[in-house]
Amino acid sequence: MAKAGRKFEVLVLNQIAQQGLKRFAPERYALVKEAKAPDVVLVRGRARQIMLVAEAARAAGIAGDGAAMGRPACAMIPAVLGGPTGVTSLGCIGNRVYTGLGDAELYFTIPGGKLGEVVDKLATVVHANRELQAYHEGRRQTLGDARP
Repeated sequence: MAKAGRKFEVLVLNQIAQQGLKRFAPERYALVKEAKAPDVVLVRGRARQIMLVAEAARAAGIAGDGAAMGRPACAMIPAVLGGPTGVTSLGCIGNRVYTGLGDAELYFTIPGGKLGEVVDKLATVVHANRELQAYHEGRRQTLGDARP
């Protein structure tokens, strides 16, 4: 159970799409520069967004064991408090009902003290994924589209 008085920050990754990475990152840096960093940063987003955050976490050296947590969603918080790695959570029905978490959304939690390191890696990860997407789209054209 989380101790009373712990500080939590919630980031909604829709802000990346709406505001762009340049506007997103400075806000996160401001959060990191606070006198006391949050204990846990809970990131909520669509699968593609969480993929990018998870890749940035891996690049920052805080990747978890790769297993996504399910029910109960709230267990992701003590899991992050108890260890130095990030955690992916699919949420649970209670969480989805109370928070309005959409069917296409999930969470990634980051130890608060590691937020700056993850944000530092995020721009590189986003750029690399854009380049990889262009490469794979071109390659798919030459191989023929085998999607179902």
